[in-house]
Amino acid sequence: MAFQEMQDHKVLFEKAKYTMETKADLQEAITLFESLITSYPDEKEYVAKSLLYQGLCYEKLGNQEAVDKYQRLVKNYPGQKQEVALAEERLSILIQVADKVPITPLEPKFTKIQIPVKLDIGAQLSPDGKTLTFSSTRYEGSIWTIPVPGKVGPDIAGKPVKLIGEDKVWVWGHVWSADGKWIAYNYMKNDTEKDIFVDEVHVITSTGGEPTKIALPVNRGGSYHLHQYSLSLSPDGKVLAYASMEEGKSDMPKKSYIYTVPVNGGVAKRLTDSGTWLPAFSPDGKKIAYVKEDELWVIPSQGGVPVKVSDLGGKAQGPPIWSPDSDMIAFLLEPKPDEKCKEIWLVSLSEEGSATAPPLKIELLLESSMNLAGWTGDNKVGLFLLNPEQQAIYTIPSSGGKATQITPGDGQASFPRWKPDSKKIYFIYKDNLSSVSAEGGEISTIPITGMESIMWIRVSPDGKKVLFHGNKKGVAGMHIWTVPIEGGEPTQIIQSPLFDAFPTWSPDGKTISFLRQEKAADGNRVKTSLCIISAEGDDFRVLVPDPFKLKSGPHSMCWSPDSKSIVYYCKEDGKIKTIPIDNGEPEVLAELQKGDQEIWITFSPDGNKILYTKNKKIWTISLNGGEPVEIKTGLDTEPTGLAWSPDGEKITFRTQNGGEIDLWLMEDFLPLDKLAQNKEDLKENLTIRKIMDDAEAEFEAGSPSPDGKNFIFTDWDTGNLAIYESTTGKKRLLTNEGSWESDHVQYVENSTWSPDGKQIVYDWQNESGSIELHLVGIDGSNSQILYKIEEWIWVQTFDWSADGKQILACFQRKDATRQIGLVNAENGSVRVLKTLTGKNWMNNMSFSPDGQYIVYDYPPEEYSQDRDIYVISADGGHEISLIKHPANDYVLGWVPDGKDILFASDRTGTFDAYVIQVAGGKPLGEPKLIK
Repeated sequence: MAFQEMQDHKVLFEKAKYTMETKADLQEAITLFESLITSYPDEKEYVAKSLLYQGLCYEKLGNQEAVDKYQRLVKNYPGQKQEVALAEERLSILIQVADKVPITPLEPKFTKIQIPVKLDIGAQLSPDGKTLTFSSTRYEGSIWTIPVPGKVGPDIAGKPVKLIGEDKVWVWGHVWSADGKWIAYNYMKNDTEKDIFVDEVHVITSTGGEPTKIALPVNRGGSYHLHQYSLSLSPDGKVLAYASMEEGKSDMPKKSYIYTVPVNGGVAKRLTDSGTWLPAFSPDGKKIAYVKEDELWVIPSQGGVPVKVSDLGGKAQGPPIWSPDSDMIAFLLEPKPDEKCKEIWLVSLSEEGSATAPPLKIELLLESSMNLAGWTGDNKVGLFLLNPEQQAIYTIPSSGGKATQITPGDGQASFPRWKPDSKKIYFIYKDNLSSVSAEGGEISTIPITGMESIMWIRVSPDGKKVLFHGNKKGVAGMHIWTVPIEGGEPTQIIQSPLFDAFPTWSPDGKTISFLRQEKAADGNRVKTSLCIISAEGDDFRVLVPDPFKLKSGPHSMCWSPDSKSIVYYCKEDGKIKTIPIDNGEPEVLAELQKGDQEIWITFSPDGNKILYTKNKKIWTISLNGGEPVEIKTGLDTEPTGLAWSPDGEKITFRTQNGGEIDLWLMEDFLPLDKLAQNKEDLKENLTIRKIMDDAEAEFEAGSPSPDGKNFIFTDWDTGNLAIYESTTGKKRLLTNEGSWESDHVQYVENSTWSPDGKQIVYDWQNESGSIELHLVGIDGSNSQILYKIEEWIWVQTFDWSADGKQILACFQRKDATRQIGLVNAENGSVRVLKTLTGKNWMNNMSFSPDGQYIVYDYPPEEYSQDRDIYVISADGGHEISLIKHPANDYVLGWVPDGKDILFASDRTGTFDAYVIQVAGGKPLGEPKLIK
């Protein structure tokens, strides 16, 4: 027994160390080390070790408590010399860090996590950062979990697993408890038979099982704003915080209040005054952060006096999140209604909840989605960032063929519609009503007075007006408007009680259909109706009281050619049906494959065919019977916004790339953590080894092998390819035909290693003055001519693809044309990727680690001393200017994970190293100086 007691402190120490190093649960490790310190104060060796490891944990968390632990170790345990020496070393770094923190800019690291599913708003990371929860669809889905990361790599998620069988989960609002054991989510079902909107919150264990249902008041805001449905669980999962309008009120969500309610039953308790929402429990359970209009506040979780943390200076974009130690809050902002959110703000708090310093602002790489994913125990913040969205308008012949792009792909282009003469297309471009020739060309902007937003445009059948819905300055709500085709003052068609949208002309131009949202009779819910009104703005009537029963949407509706019916696609049975606007019987016009996908539909000008989208393709189906026929476009992107030209010759549509939500992890954003770790990295990880003295070197610009053991170079005494073995210090020739004789000059100029280090490709300048590409093994064997052509007078190889199949090179032909090309390493065939302009050469060029992209530098103008940097896809399909700057910028290479490109630049007057993040061959953010 005595022996066991003697060993307990060692067992506890090893458990704490395992928790720190293997489980990466730093908070739990700190607790275990503290337990050893308090339980075994006489075990000085292990108490000293525990203090040291506590300090290391706090450093990783970016917490100043690290300094206290190290100082305590140095002061109280001088006999533990090894631990004291390490603590003093850490203190010397951290004290310097403390002095630098206020003036040192943050350079956080961003890592994109590859996820095999399409994410929507509202997904959440578990507190330990190892699991992501998400809803399978936006309105009526299930909760799924996915490990982050999976089993393949640190930036690749694992296999999605369905957590619960309920299929009425709303995408927004599901949250984790701080202990990672519970998940709360919104359960919402529109019960049309009882004319009520079921509004419950369910709580379930993070491993699944039967949910606990919490009935909440049905006046959480209807569909006014999804922020009204934000939830938060106490750390133990026993208390739910939510926002709701006070019972009996019918105010808008801005008049809402924060409540808490026991999960297992009890009376809800109101914590805040009006105009508050987006609650968030602190991980220690002591406080709740929330938003009040444009201010961030904190209140004790049991109720009490609220403390104002910060003026937001804009609109909160999703609920705030807490740091694991409950000492900081992070949040997103929408600075202005027309500005995108590209910053995350962090505020340090006092014990009472007030800010101890102004908010720290960190620029994001891309525009943020509507919420933060969470703040993990190892100080990583989960971000949902949007891929840059690229939209363009295309036309194709009505019989199909190769699509023609008629607008740039660099902006927001949507809702293309033909002018009746089929010569011009109207659309929305960069938030403005615009037009362009049907053949493409210069875009004309059409001014509309006073509009803040313009959406869903439709050109009148007589070509004199444009119909749309949007917001106008000084006019509350969303309304329907018309404007003359040449622009000017808009005219409001009808007064909207709340939200009128998706207007569409009847083909005869006499009637307009649209969707209306307004408050229900009880004042708490919102009801939707399909309505029609005359083009003059009178004779309003509701055509369908609840169009959701149709199992359709505005994109899947249009007018019949005779203007007598509304035609729609029903997802439930896959049929295209009619709704007569006067007397008449509904008809089934066609039957398609049923499915959840919302499709776009419209008619051919003669009314005999229906044009629609399905599975990212365009189809037609004859109303006289027959099978659907695909209209081929030659594109692999999804077409939307279909419109058939009035002359029947062409079809216009929009395509979109990007805009998806990706999960990113931000780390190294805390000054203490970053500065301390960088200095330690330099000390522990940097190794310099001398290979040879200057006196021994007999070559210029040697190239090391992938394993660093050998160098290849041109032996200029003989003109041959040579290898230097660093392990033996010996040089040997790999070729023997080099010569400088005046009538027999031939030599090696450039050479490049294969990825496996077993072969070398080199260019051989032959005696006729043309160039050849050769391959040779590092032992001089298997020498062969890979490619030979009289047209080449110069070639330089730069890189091999990682799989060893392609060699990247630049060629010069006799006519001085320079080309970038890929040489097949097996058969020597050459594929030209790009013909360069001018008579310049690049300094460097290399494959991305995955072989999909190539980066190179090249002067922007003939004989320019400056260089810009470009990225081209390895298939030659597209190219972008990565770095365009009036300076000499040249490529250093890719970072091994392929997420960054290093380059050198003299833009500050001296050459410095810079890094820029890339994804999909495109830049993410601005270059950053490497300090």
